[in-house]
Amino acid sequence: MSLPPDEVPTGLSPRQYRRLGIKYLLMGKSDLASEAFSLGYENSSSCESGNGEGEEESKRSYREGMRFGLNLTNAVMKLLQQQAGSSKQSQEGDSEECLSEIKQQLGALGVPDDKIAKFIEELVEVVSVAGSEEPPPRVVPTDLAPREYYELGVHYKELGWTEQARDALVYAMEGDAEGEWGTKAKQFLQARLPRHPVPLMAEQRNIAGYNLMMEGDHSGAKQVFEELIKEYPDFEWPYGNLGFLYLSDGNTLQASKILQRALSLNPNYLNGWLHLARVKALDERFPDAYDCLKRAGEILPDNPDVEKLLNFIKELETDT
Repeated sequence: MSLPPDEVPTGLSPRQYRRLGIKYLLMGKSDLASEAFSLGYENSSSCESGNGEGEEESKRSYREGMRFGLNLTNAVMKLLQQQAGSSKQSQEGDSEECLSEIKQQLGALGVPDDKIAKFIEELVEVVSVAGSEEPPPRVVPTDLAPREYYELGVHYKELGWTEQARDALVYAMEGDAEGEWGTKAKQFLQARLPRHPVPLMAEQRNIAGYNLMMEGDHSGAKQVFEELIKEYPDFEWPYGNLGFLYLSDGNTLQASKILQRALSLNPNYLNGWLHLARVKALDERFPDAYDCLKRAGEILPDNPDVEKLLNFIKELETDT
């Protein structure tokens, strides 16, 4: 299977744009996927209703709407990140800048001024609540119910405190070994945490590398992941992130190799199986892709990511 280009081409059929969008999604290129899907929608609409001046204006508006919608999402996310990671003084200046950007995006989308004001008011309230939430205790409590331990473990994981998460999930398993929360805790621990304990500094460096990758600095991210692999060879997450980096760059051969190494370290590494399913699908090795998704579903049942990937891969296979 040919990998998609770095820029969305013009002149394709709606079905070709749909197929292209799925490939971009499998590679983690959501911005290009959105553009491909929107172009497919435009072409489909023009085929149904003609190519008059009104339709062309509608298509331009739709494309601009998609672009502004993505920018709006990025602005809101930046606001939330700044609220979480900045000092109070810097938050005030950064927040004003982000709110101004959000107002501009909403105005460009044609939202009336009164609705923009209402949206901003509600957004400020939500962000304020999110920023005022107290973090969980650094030392895991010893007097909680199994459900509370499970929820606390998930919260710790979201903060990147994997060893506190491990302790909380173990407490949930011990307190409800055969019950719902003990089972959920065991599944979450196996699927979402490193197999072996790792220092907090290693986790934070891995997160920093991931952020570099998402910002498009693949060279910097690669260096971070490779250094972590050398220093912590049993830590599977840098392998998984490096594999996803190779996948997004279109190097499916190298991606497959590094992901296989991650899964040899931890056969229950959920993201490793999901990333490998993407690689196999892009290489048109669909039975192997389905096997990866089956394994992921066994590790963490009812995981929506498995179902979404399965549907996309089936669609890609049907059109091959």
